[in-house]
Amino acid sequence: PASMVLVDGYLYVCETLDGAIRKVSAADGSVTTLAGCSTGSLDAIGTEAQFNTPHGICSDGASLYVCDTGNYTVRKIEISTAQVSTLAGGANAIGYSDGTGTAAKFNKPRAMACDGTNLYIYDSGNLKIRKMNLETRYFSTLIKAPSSEGIATDGTTLYCTYEHIIYALNLASGTSTIFAGSSSYGYADATLGVNALFYTIYG
Repeated sequence: PASMVLVDGYLYVCETLDGAIRKVSAADGSVTTLAGCSTGSLDAIGTEAQFNTPHGICSDGASLYVCDTGNYTVRKIEISTAQVSTLAGGANAIGYSDGTGTAAKFNKPRAMACDGTNLYIYDSGNLKIRKMNLETRYFSTLIKAPSSEGIATDGTTLYCTYEHIIYALNLASGTSTIFAGSSSYGYADATLGVNALFYTIYG
């Protein structure tokens, strides 16, 4: 399992090597498979759908969005029906371009976040953070990012991990600052985030 998101009392988990999205009840821990269960690239309902090493997941409350890393695509799952569709990119269509649908190309999209209006995706092979407006479905390039195993947003700021640092990117101005950590690695708590030390941050 690589990443997860909590929606209405359920954890939705990317089970990377099985190509599955699992559903875990936060109340009793019961587990079911929402979508996928074998490696491939197929839009379908529930376990008939196929993913290839899904890694990042987020939600706007009604749908799940998945970085289908091995297929170089961004997938969408309707929570109520388990219908899986390809939102952008194309299986084995590795590359880099902004656009809508199959016109947008990725190289191993890996981590993602959603603020209800936009998706933010770390395109690991292209070393960039991409942005998609949920209404227009247009993908654009937000910023160059050398590495980011985890991203999160509150709609105003995008927080990105890189090695031992958490950066804060102001979405309005495009400026980034160190929120916590430093280029030195270690373990230290601190009142001021830049004085804290981490050793390789992921999600």
